[in-house]
Order: sequence, then structure tokens, then C-alpha cells
Amino acid sequence: MPLRKFLIMLLGLGGESESMKMKTGKLFYNISERTVQVESYDLSKDYYTFIKEAQEKNCRQVIITSDIMIQLAEFLLTEGNSTITSISFFVEDADLQDEIDQIVSCLSNNPAYWGVLKTRLDFLRKFDSIDIKEICFRGKGNLSYLASILVNGVFSVSESAYCILSTKLAKFVEGCLQ
Repeated sequence: MPLRKFLIMLLGLGGESESMKMKTGKLFYNISERTVQVESYDLSKDYYTFIKEAQEKNCRQVIITSDIMIQLAEFLLTEGNSTITSISFFVEDADLQDEIDQIVSCLSNNPAYWGVLKTRLDFLRKFDSIDIKEICFRGKGNLSYLASILVNGVFSVSESAYCILSTKLAKFVEGCLQ
């Protein structure tokens, strides 16, 4: 399956309604400026050409380790008025996935479950692992949005919140990398 179709399927970007249109971006580390920046990514374009163009601008890809994913989840839960809607892993483990899905379900009604979820995911934080493939969020309150963040730095956000969330995401990840 071509990567573009895979990303569309993975991010759920096939038939979204106008009210929840998604915009996709990718995080890159600008080597000369020593900053994390966002590049908008058009899913109809070739992914590897997109990466190559960024590399020609002296940027390298950002990989979001499981530790950074967990920190980011905590940041978005506490500072971003969000809730986690799903977490997926690279290695299929039905028992772990069922347990995490149950905790995530409880988390949507009771933010205190973040401590339970964080403790359960703690074993993935070590040694720069990339075991968490994706975390999906839903914004609450005035800034209602859907968001999905992948380990390779590709993210998709409701178009209405893209500017705000992509900037927060870049700044947060930059802080984690320093």
C-alpha cells in the first residue's frame, strides 16, 4: 500500500465533513536554527519527496519517542484542555491494547485516570523506545478539535485548530529535545 494511502487510512482522513476538516503537518528539526518547525503536508503529494525537500532546507525528521509521547499527552491533558481518545502501539498485544483502551475510556469521564494510564505506560519510557505508534486527542471547551500524532512526527489536526496546536506541538517537542 502506498504511504499516502496508508497515512490517509491511519489518520482517518478520507471522508471528513466540512465542519471537521483535517490538516496534516510534520515536525522537523532545523539544524542551523536548532528549532523544531512545522511543515504542512499535503497528503496528495509524495511523502518521500516531501522529506527530501525538507532535508535540502537543512532539516531532519523528528522522531517522537514513547517518552516524548507520554510527556506530550500529559501536556495536552493538563494545559491543552484535551482528552485522549486512543493510543496505538507498534507491536500488537491484545491484552495491553484492551487494558489501555479501558483506561482511556475511563479517562474521558475522569481526568484522574491519567495517573493510572501514565503508570501503565511507564515501562515504555526507557531507552528512547518508539513503541507508541500514535496518540489521538479531542479538544474540549472553546477550542474543539481532533488530533492525531504519529511517532514519525506526522500529525493531523482539525483545520480550525491547526495553527494553534501545531505551534504548541513544535514548541513542546523542541523543549523535550533540548
